[in-house]
Amino acid sequence: MQLILATADHTAAENVLNEEPDAALFLDLDLSILGARPSIYNVYAKAIREEFDWVTDADYRAGRSRVLTRFLAQSRLFRTDYYTGQLDIIACDNMQREQIALLRS
Repeated sequence: MQLILATADHTAAENVLNEEPDAALFLDLDLSILGARPSIYNVYAKAIREEFDWVTDADYRAGRSRVLTRFLAQSRLFRTDYYTGQLDIIACDNMQREQIALLRS
């Protein structure tokens, strides 16, 4: 249960990381979509918008932009060396591209 709850706010996951040996891998798996090919990431971003279809466009753009900014500001997005090496650059590119699109809409 703690692992699932930690996916709600990856920045507040330190207790889980200290208590669960597989927490870093679990959290990286949760974020791995951020490092997908751009065509797959775009489908994901569209699905996130559909999940929040009850939110006005302006509020969604502001909220989603805050989430992306928080992820991009972290010194390390992924917690394992493997995911950092494999997905970090692609994930940052995807999130920056989405953020630019949000600003242009």
